[in-house]
Amino acid sequence: EELPLYTNHDAIVGEVRITSLTTKRTEHSGIKVQLIGQIELASERGSPHDFVSLVRELAPPGDVASAAQKPLPFEFRNVEMQYDSYRGMQVRCRYLLRVTVTGKGMVADTKKDAPFWVRNYDVPPEEAPPIKMEVSSRTVFDPGKCLWGSSSMSEAGKAARIVTSCAILSVLAML
Repeated sequence: EELPLYTNHDAIVGEVRITSLTTKRTEHSGIKVQLIGQIELASERGSPHDFVSLVRELAPPGDVASAAQKPLPFEFRNVEMQYDSYRGMQVRCRYLLRVTVTGKGMVADTKKDAPFWVRNYDVPPEEAPPIKMEVSSRTVFDPGKCLWGSSSMSEAGKAARIVTSCAILSVLAML
């Protein structure tokens, strides 16, 4: 299945074309398009939870034949589609456009769903500049059988941290 792909910042723009399936005059009480975001759990199949629902009225009440004469444009801008679309074993997150034509003389509200996929890309953070380190080591042998050493590490332009250690040589001589 191929679906149109959008991100959180994309405007969803399009047009709806109505086709009358009969030649007799049919009145409608309105044509609308909805942008819907739904989460559906496997344990609750058939009962999705809407987390986004926006409606645009496309045509006021009138004759279906007159609505079918020209395309009906719509536009959704600045819609927060914060979740990525997902289809898994236990949960499904989806977005869709639903066109609804309501009216008398129709079997039921005529609905048409057009699903689309949302993928929000994260901008990778800027890499921190590398730290320049200066490392020095100094060892001094003390005839009193103690080996003194010091190491210092400093970030360029900052104060040095000095570590001093003493190893007793007499312990090493016994081994």
